[in-house]
Amino acid sequence: DTASDDDSGFIKLDYYTIDTVNSTIKVGKTTKVIVNYYPENASVKDTTFVSESKSICKVSSLGKVTGLKEGTCSIVVRVKDQSSKSLLLTVK
Repeated sequence: DTASDDDSGFIKLDYYTIDTVNSTIKVGKTTKVIVNYYPENASVKDTTFVSESKSICKVSSLGKVTGLKEGTCSIVVRVKDQSSKSLLLTVK
């Protein structure tokens, strides 16, 4: 028995977790949102990152977060066919 869901070799993503290198960053500094996919060899890993606090921090399409001004920043992570997750960062 293999981990693939069908004969095409497609491997379904069961779930994912998110974390960050640093939960507190300074203005002008960066951190990275880390996404862990399970299983790691899943076929679909389409991921988007959105800052819900655009005046406090910005996030790139690759999950790199930059602190813009002091405050609390919410980053929402969405993976295709999965529910979204969010994490809070503090910018000092």
